[in-house]
Amino acid sequence: MPSRRMWNSGIFIWTVDDFLAQVKQHARELGKALALGPDAEAAAFFASVTNPVSVDVAVLERSKKVTVLPGDFGWDDIGTWAALGRVRSKDELGNVTAGNVHLLDCSDNVVHSDSGTLVMYGVDNLVVVAHDGLTLVTTREKAADLKRLVESLPALKNAKI
Repeated sequence: MPSRRMWNSGIFIWTVDDFLAQVKQHARELGKALALGPDAEAAAFFASVTNPVSVDVAVLERSKKVTVLPGDFGWDDIGTWAALGRVRSKDELGNVTAGNVHLLDCSDNVVHSDSGTLVMYGVDNLVVVAHDGLTLVTTREKAADLKRLVESLPALKNAKI
């Protein structure tokens, strides 16, 4: 039988006890935080995590008690602003907008404004996001690389764009 490639969609099913047992066994990075117990406040828990680790690395890549099940269901990994172009309604020129946005002679853009008005004229294939006093302008192609952009701007390392 030929091997099939599987994709980690980030959808996990486990009991709390089973999951915590695997975390305790495989994610020593979280040991100090887990020792605080179930009644610990979230701030204390996260403050005690000295070496953060994702669930994928901590459990899925280290545990022998993982089963992968194939699934065929409607789901989309909306991991970038550009991905909104696949899941939101488009105008007649393929633009997806949210907020107070005015477009003229524009096509295939994803535009989001939390406040103020965004006006665009004669541009295509852009992602423009205005949020909390910050405006991002990039191409739809580059929108998947925002982590690199945010990391390049020291004052914005914790920005949510």
